[in-house]
Amino acid sequence: MVPLSTWAASYVRGYLQTIRPKLAGERSGQVLFLNHLGGKLTRKGICFLFKRYAVAAKIEKPVTPHIFRHTFATHLLKRGADIRAIQEMLGHASVGTTQIYTRVEISDLQAVHRRCHPRERYRSRVPDIPHALTGFFHRERLETEGGQRYTRCPWIEDR
Repeated sequence: MVPLSTWAASYVRGYLQTIRPKLAGERSGQVLFLNHLGGKLTRKGICFLFKRYAVAAKIEKPVTPHIFRHTFATHLLKRGADIRAIQEMLGHASVGTTQIYTRVEISDLQAVHRRCHPRERYRSRVPDIPHALTGFFHRERLETEGGQRYTRCPWIEDR
């Protein structure tokens, strides 16, 4: 069984009613998606179509079925889908394979840290460390010939 949204199901229904009958031949059998010759749409055929449509859309980055699969899994994970459900949809035997497949991005880790770490609720009340230390250390404000300003901290640079 393959989960299918109502939107996707309407497109499959339209394909089955209008396009597939025109492609079907003697060797088509029960195959859902057919190539232009009426045979089974193969993995190579799908890769060819991806590349052709990527060129037509002027997409310069590589576009492959694997990238779509990875993106699909990543979007599900980011929106809170259970890792075991994703494993099942991707057909992985081990959940470890799915965990490797769905990489967690740094921005996601930072967001979880901000949301869950106990010290983060006080973040708005605690000044930034450099700002808090200004009164403790002698700093020199300097200007370069180009007019850019920077702060020199002798206690760090003189070590």
